[in-house]
Parts: sequence; C-alpha cells; structure tokens
Amino acid sequence: MGKKRKASPAWRTLLEALGLSLGLYAVGILLLSLLLVRGILGEGQMLPIMTAVCGLAPLAGGIYAVRRAPELGAFTAGALTALCYAGVLAILGLGIWGKLAIPGAGLWLVLSAIIGGLLGGLMGRRKGGHRIQRRKMSFRQAAHKD
Repeated sequence: MGKKRKASPAWRTLLEALGLSLGLYAVGILLLSLLLVRGILGEGQMLPIMTAVCGLAPLAGGIYAVRRAPELGAFTAGALTALCYAGVLAILGLGIWGKLAIPGAGLWLVLSAIIGGLLGGLMGRRKGGHRIQRRKMSFRQAAHKD
C-alpha cells in the first residue's frame, strides 16, 4: 500500500494556485512582448492573445486548486483562484500606473481572467466521483458461489 500524502491547508493550496497563475501570466506576457518586438506579431493581434493569456493562466491555477484542495469544492476553488488573480493584477495596475482602465480593452482581460478561473474549477473535478474497485471472479470462484 502506498503512503498517503499529508494534505496541505486550503489557504496554502490557493496561494500555490495563485503563484502558478501569475507565473504563467508573466511568461505569457514576456513571450508576447518578445514576439511583438521581433515583428512576428502585429499590434492588432496583441489584445486577443493577451486576453487568451489572461484566461489560460487562472484556468491552470483553478484546475490545480481543485485537484489539490477538494475540500473547498470545485466552484469555490476556481472562483477564489480567479478573484485572487484578478485582485493581484488590479493591485499591480494601481501601483504601477495609479489607475485602472477597466472599460474597453481592460474589461475583456478581467472577464477572461474570471471566466478562466471558473472554467478551471469546473474542469478540475474528477469524473465519476468515488469508485469501488471490484475484483473479477475466476471461473472456479463463480462455480463455488452457487
């Protein structure tokens, strides 16, 4: 029998999911800026790709949170990951630029972040719930069962 891993507290799992989301976001934005500077992508392609990066990062964090902290519930873990992710991005925006430009293009980024986290919560659930393993009976065991 395998050893069971000691479950970490739910808040720690949410912090790990937030770190995963922010790390993927940073890598995605750095890659996007590199492609823009090199001239591989045009400026018109920046917003759709940035929206996808803002949605995929909390999606991965939401899946991670659901798998590691099932006691929170799928929807709750995904929603908390998405809200923490959007909150950190909002705080960074306020700290760097002094204001948030949510209307217009910023609205798509916030919506994609929240939808990504919620989808991550729903996609992270294991299918079928708890399953009972049954042993197959041999021919001899089936004959003696009668």
